[in-house]
Amino acid sequence: MEPYGRRAVVAPGTPGRAWVDQPLDLRDLPVGTTSLGSALVETHTDAFLVVHEGQLIMQWYAAPDRAALPQALMSLTKSFVGALAGILMHQGRLDPDALATAYVPELERGGYAPATVRDLLDMRTGDDYRETYGDPQAEVELLGRALSDPPSAPDLRTQMATMARPARHAGPFSYRSFDTLALGWVLERAGGASMPQLLAQHLLHPLGIEQPGSLGVDQSGWGNHAGGLALTARDLARFAQMLLDGGSVGSRDVIPAAFIRDTRHGDATSQAAFQASAGAAQGATSAPRGIYRNQFWVPEQGARRLLGLGIYGQLLLADADAAVAVVKLSSWPGPQDPERFSLGMACAQAVAEHLGGSPRPIRSTMI
Repeated sequence: MEPYGRRAVVAPGTPGRAWVDQPLDLRDLPVGTTSLGSALVETHTDAFLVVHEGQLIMQWYAAPDRAALPQALMSLTKSFVGALAGILMHQGRLDPDALATAYVPELERGGYAPATVRDLLDMRTGDDYRETYGDPQAEVELLGRALSDPPSAPDLRTQMATMARPARHAGPFSYRSFDTLALGWVLERAGGASMPQLLAQHLLHPLGIEQPGSLGVDQSGWGNHAGGLALTARDLARFAQMLLDGGSVGSRDVIPAAFIRDTRHGDATSQAAFQASAGAAQGATSAPRGIYRNQFWVPEQGARRLLGLGIYGQLLLADADAAVAVVKLSSWPGPQDPERFSLGMACAQAVAEHLGGSPRPIRSTMI
């Protein structure tokens, strides 16, 4: 998916970490009843990259220009926002147990008044919300209308501040993009800068991205923290490799290792929250030990695998046990497609098993 709408530059491209490219052709790898190569075409893949033990061993692009073309990450953006929260917590600038209103008083008059930062991080603000595309009354559709040009809905901060739907504290998991938007607002106040500035300073510059990144903005110039980031597949692979390396890039600690451990393990209530009614309705029962933590999908609580997902077929897998990272950027015809989602997940799983040497079933929720 190519970036769309109004955009703000997040970070310019710089000579980044030099990948040690070790080309390996995995297109004949079996994926169910088909091959990886066929599955990539069938799932409208634009870019498919595999990193193993720190080396970029496979780069597949639907067209040559895709290698240097920043692509809309959609809800994979959320995982960058979650990682930024971990950095600010480590710096003592963000308290996950504080009310969101402690940082953004504008939220006191709307539905987000009871929510804590932790509620936003883990999307546990209630069980009466569905991320339903095509429903004109759905919050996610209002989000899109605020980002359209010209806009046909109020700007995003106005929507959050006046939202009538009451949030809950420590409720069941319910996937809700507006939770990430509210979290981003909190992070801007805690970090004392705009989201583009925070992402550039704390994540994208330390990663050493090769191509300029950008963030979609609404009519007020405020960032779409829930799905607006655009990066190349190679630069997204840098983020995935950092997750495998415990939050480090070379000798520099970027994301606290303790935050990555917390993301993998969650807390004593994470699994029950994920299996509660809202999560189950979205398919969480297919991941009976899964959780959602810190804006990441965790296929199995306590295991060393993290997932980032986005509509239209965006996927990131960081499997530390296999020392494998997989990046898959796609352009599905529609935002959600269960069959293409399952096949894309199977592609990532097949590669991790092939390189890691043991089966690692990945069953995850469709966003």
